[in-house]
Amino acid sequence: MEPHPQSLANVLKATEPWRAAKFLHTEYPIRCAERIQMIESISSWQSVPELVDVHTRHLKAFSEMRNVDRKPTLERFTAVVDDIVNGNKDVVALIAKAMHRLSKERSDEFDSKFVDTFLDEFLLNRLG
Repeated sequence: MEPHPQSLANVLKATEPWRAAKFLHTEYPIRCAERIQMIESISSWQSVPELVDVHTRHLKAFSEMRNVDRKPTLERFTAVVDDIVNGNKDVVALIAKAMHRLSKERSDEFDSKFVDTFLDEFLLNRLG
């Protein structure tokens, strides 16, 4: 599945908790899966500790979001979202550190153009 581009108007329409939950429940797994695939597209990503960490967190978050229900109340769903948000606060720093490591240790394969493009795509894919 492809992520659904969101306009500011669409985001502002999701002011009711159930609308916001429906949006997150639909959109987050798609974007999370894309970021997992982005990491997996890097050759030997398993040798970069920060990439392994971010990949593991994304797999966990993807699974949790896909397996939680929004009904009959949003209580469990909200707890899962809180866990995901709180458990991923340092992901931006980790992915930046991973790209820095790749550009230093494997500069022939991962030049600044690759790093810039990867970070742009990875970070702009996030929902928050």
